[in-house]
Amino acid sequence: MSNLAEKVTLYSINEGCFIYDSACEAMEQMEADGNLDIDSIYHSCAFEKKEMEKYFSAADIVDLVLEKADIEQEHFDYDRSVSELEGLLKPWIKKHFSAHYKCVGRITEHAVTAEDMREVRV
Repeated sequence: MSNLAEKVTLYSINEGCFIYDSACEAMEQMEADGNLDIDSIYHSCAFEKKEMEKYFSAADIVDLVLEKADIEQEHFDYDRSVSELEGLLKPWIKKHFSAHYKCVGRITEHAVTAEDMREVRV
């Protein structure tokens, strides 16, 4: 990915599911689960937003349909079909795949401190 890709830090209370936008949010969930104590562990990792358009090409999809249906490209308005599908595909990708990220950093372990606990319980 380019250096201009959107990067965010996400947090996890189990080192596998990074769904919290802040350390405080992760600790609030730990408290709700009855697992918030001094030295309890939560994790963070830097993530980059996936550029999902790179995974879905209208031309690739049209090619796949032509291949599966055994239709010769010369008997088909290929350019128009790709253009129309591209117009449908971009909004669909934005709607259904806009919030997908991949971990691009090292997962860091954090221990809850007494100060953290005071902030969460305020």
